[in-house]
Amino acid sequence: MTAIGPMGGATQRAVAPPSTSAPGAPPSTDGVSFTSSAAPYRAPVAGPGWKLHTEATAPRAIYDAINGAKDVVEVEFFGIADNGNGAHITDALVAAANRGVEVRAIVDMSSIATLPPTSFTRFLKRTREAGVDVKVTNSIPGLRGMLKPDALQNVTHRKVVVVDGTHAFVGGMNLFKQTDTFRDAMVEMNGADGGQLAVQQLARWRAAGGTVTPKEEAAVAQALRGAALTLGSKPAPLKIISNAPEAKRFELTDTYLDMIRSAKQRLWITSPGFSDKALIKEIGDAAARGVDVRIVTPGSSDVFAPLRWVNRAHGEDLAKLGASVYETAEMIHMKAIVADDRAVVSSFNITGRSRAHDQEIGVSSSQPEMVAAVSRLLQEDMGRSTQLRQADFDNRGVDVAHALVDHLGFSY
Repeated sequence: MTAIGPMGGATQRAVAPPSTSAPGAPPSTDGVSFTSSAAPYRAPVAGPGWKLHTEATAPRAIYDAINGAKDVVEVEFFGIADNGNGAHITDALVAAANRGVEVRAIVDMSSIATLPPTSFTRFLKRTREAGVDVKVTNSIPGLRGMLKPDALQNVTHRKVVVVDGTHAFVGGMNLFKQTDTFRDAMVEMNGADGGQLAVQQLARWRAAGGTVTPKEEAAVAQALRGAALTLGSKPAPLKIISNAPEAKRFELTDTYLDMIRSAKQRLWITSPGFSDKALIKEIGDAAARGVDVRIVTPGSSDVFAPLRWVNRAHGEDLAKLGASVYETAEMIHMKAIVADDRAVVSSFNITGRSRAHDQEIGVSSSQPEMVAAVSRLLQEDMGRSTQLRQADFDNRGVDVAHALVDHLGFSY
């Protein structure tokens, strides 16, 4: 398969792999199919100005949004490559640039770890040849410099898409083949809520050393005017929160801590990683004071198997304090928290890297419809999961993990 570059030349790319759709998913109507997890198909849940997607619908929604862009597209991803679902998104970005849309991307150097590594270099080559302005983070822990601005010195763990200043996506999903079958979630926002993320991403692009064009400024200004007309003096129903370590700003971390500490009735959290002792202690304190604490973790690891045992070691400690710990059959990559009447969907893991080191972003809301939608999604995953009992913690892997965690202070 070939894609036509900006000068009319052909840029070779790999053919996308056969798709594996979620059970019950409607068939593709345009020949472009996306791969998702084995979890039952779930149509997006819609609320005022937003939709909550799982991995079964988010890639297609992002693809369609980029294909409909008229002026500006901005994306930022920890993991993106020209393979799997990412191949279709790469196609859409290249096509948008070729038809005159201003397209810019911030991507993390960690994407080079996608297999094969040429899929990331192919993403860079194809998008840059089409005229996409791409910034790559430094992303090597302990090594700074490389003539990059401070905003590109930390790992970017963000997952963001903004189209024309008012249509946006944020959540936990990466876009490359290895993660296509992971359980995940993204929030799609339009109008005033999408405009919030557009403003945030404009500031992020400027801090990353990007050139802000009149077209982009106009798109964001229009979004702000629309938000002012829609909201007036009312607070926005959705709030964009982020961690920017170079600016020592940790809104997302602070929000998690506040939700955990103030929870009175329920505290439900899903994350692929549970390793940060400071956050886990706060969760344990909530369980000890009688809060309904439920933790959803993956039954397999996207990195390597021992991380599952680290999750279980911390899960055992939380279970002893009264928490319920669940493992899903598939790899769950979704990051969400519900505490009483508040919910957050984000890129934030319960890890030291998310708490204090990486660029992170998410959306917070006390809107009843959003809280109910996130709660139902977590309940569905609990219903498909195995609740861990003491026998599940009594094995050598967990014993080794306890040694790493308790005596060596292991975290990630």
